[in-house]
Amino acid sequence: MTIPKVIMIVDDDQSLVGLMKYQLEAQGHTVVTAPDGQEGLEKLKSVQPDLIILDIHMPRMSGLEFFKNIITGYGHVRYPVLILTSKAEFEAIFQDMGAAGFVAKPFLVEHLLSETGRILAKFHRPAVLLVELAENIHSPKIAEALEKEQYQVVFLRSIQQLKDAVPQPLPRFILMEFMQKGISGDELIRAFKGHPALKDIPVIVYSYSGIVDCKGASLKAGAAKYVDDPRHYEELVRAIREIEINPKR
Repeated sequence: MTIPKVIMIVDDDQSLVGLMKYQLEAQGHTVVTAPDGQEGLEKLKSVQPDLIILDIHMPRMSGLEFFKNIITGYGHVRYPVLILTSKAEFEAIFQDMGAAGFVAKPFLVEHLLSETGRILAKFHRPAVLLVELAENIHSPKIAEALEKEQYQVVFLRSIQQLKDAVPQPLPRFILMEFMQKGISGDELIRAFKGHPALKDIPVIVYSYSGIVDCKGASLKAGAAKYVDDPRHYEELVRAIREIEINPKR
């Protein structure tokens, strides 16, 4: 059973757009169209698509320019994008930029529908487990910075919550203040590293406490990175993104 989604088609070939729109609406999706990248960007101010189907060659603003405009400051693509083009050499370029899929023109409608279904089924924003065992005045702003960068924030508010069930969705990163309630920071890091489902997930630690040995204790306990007294919450986003891009660093 197809779950209805909002799909934006950005393409100046109106006959092809009409065909794609008809087929996608027949599956129950809501379809929004734009004849070029400039109008597509305008429509994104009022529409939040689950998928964008994007042509490359268009008047006023090309697909490449449009794509660059929907990349966040740290390199995430704000929406999953399926690229349409007759030039196969563009595939590697857009894969490197984070496109979710690529369909070469001309194509069978069945192939397009298969690709849209595949992307819609698999796309999930990367989750960050934000640890808040004690009241933390910084947490809401940190969560806001993460969500702006397209991360999904999952809060951990008690150790018991961790014992009862694996956080869902399974996080790609764990972000925690070193100073917590009822457990020391290094003990908490070791708890994550000893958890069967979380042991391989990078732990990023920060602290506003000013305690000198927080960094050493964090790294010794198994943290992947330590951010001391971040002046801007975006510094924590940057730390996560650096690991995401270069996981072995």
